Amino acid sequence: ARDEAQFGSAVARMDAGKILNKKGDRYSPATITTFRNLLPWICQYESTDPNPRATALDIQNYFEDLQIFLISQDLAKNTVANMLENLHAVLRHEKAISLPRLESVKSELTTAVYLSLEEVEHLSRMDLGDFPAQARVRDAYVIHCNLGLRFTDFKKVMSRLRQFTTDSGGRKYFRLKTGKAQVDVVIPINGIALRTLEARNFDFGDLCSLTWYNNAIKWL
Repeated sequence: ARDEAQFGSAVARMDAGKILNKKGDRYSPATITTFRNLLPWICQYESTDPNPRATALDIQNYFEDLQIFLISQDLAKNTVANMLENLHAVLRHEKAISLPRLESVKSELTTAVYLSLEEVEHLSRMDLGDFPAQARVRDAYVIHCNLGLRFTDFKKVMSRLRQFTTDSGGRKYFRLKTGKAQVDVVIPINGIALRTLEARNFDFGDLCSLTWYNNAIKWL
């Protein structure tokens, strides 16, 4: 990781399809993004240790130390496991060295809320004046956090917002029949979502594809 140019070169070749995954397929854009996001963490880790144990013979110790560091940064274990898998792949391809089997970090299931209301509020107020396309996705995502629907149902609601919005007792609600389960649902519109809807005049135009939507959320 100290040779950032070499690491970046390996990732660029993966992105160009010159390095394939173990199944012989090209790496997905999401995986490439994960690779690129990995480097700052490794550099931060190595800056805390003047002599990181990064030789091929001691690579398992290096991974164990890096794992401890990443978890100490409050990263989820699943995220850490993914990062270490990616680093293992980069080292194997770029250094052309034989590495011991990577002992995966145990995954964990979580029911934790990914974003709190305070975080959604903060996201909704970010200044994205220079990024209008991403700002539109951000606003749509704020609504999505309120709805909690699968993407196809969410996109249906976003295409005809006024049709799916109803008033009752001085409050606004989304009301729809879900596509897969065919269940009638009524969802209260919270204050953050309502402010966002009114700012857009309940009109988001044609919403983007799921791929663009996911990539824009990751960028955000």
